[in-house]
Amino acid sequence: MLYRYPDNPVRQFVDSPFFQALMKNEPEKWVGQRKRNGWRRPGYKDAGSWTFHAKARTGDEARSPLPPELAAAIASLDIPDGTAFDMEWVGKRDTQFTGGRHWFEVFDILYYKHQWQGNVLLRERMELLRDIFSKIKSDKVVLTPIIPGKDILAKYAQLKWDWEHRLEKPNAEGVTCEGLVVKDVYSTLKGSFKGCADNGLWMKIKYREI
Repeated sequence: MLYRYPDNPVRQFVDSPFFQALMKNEPEKWVGQRKRNGWRRPGYKDAGSWTFHAKARTGDEARSPLPPELAAAIASLDIPDGTAFDMEWVGKRDTQFTGGRHWFEVFDILYYKHQWQGNVLLRERMELLRDIFSKIKSDKVVLTPIIPGKDILAKYAQLKWDWEHRLEKPNAEGVTCEGLVVKDVYSTLKGSFKGCADNGLWMKIKYREI
């Protein structure tokens, strides 16, 4: 498989009239995914082995080797050869709340059985991922939940509240997140060979800056 850089979401602000109108007037067109506070690490399985990549222009820490138990966990899963996931490695940041735990949170699929998935609509890629993960039982490689468009604003508020009250509720979901990525269900992937390209149908809304 040829490596393709993962797409970037464009920055948007939850309180902007533009974003509020999108969520209220076209909720069925959008889904949300929590934006974990980790390192973007696309993983490619080829010839039975996994190769993990770091997002372009990230520092040495983001490219550091995985914990052996995390690499072993994904290697043990029955995932077809020629599959590539776009995912986040969680555990290197917010260590006071992750408690030494490391895991992969998968939010998209780039290749499946050696076939590039970039021309497949997001809603169909999500169905494929749900099918793959229906057969996987792992607490180290997990599929991130999909948030329906009608629930995005409420979910953002809940995660933000979690973060603001992190000392009282250190295990709350939003403590290890930084916001949401909101995607058009009809979006495809750019998958540039030269670097991470902005995907104009993806938006990130953040309640904290790292």
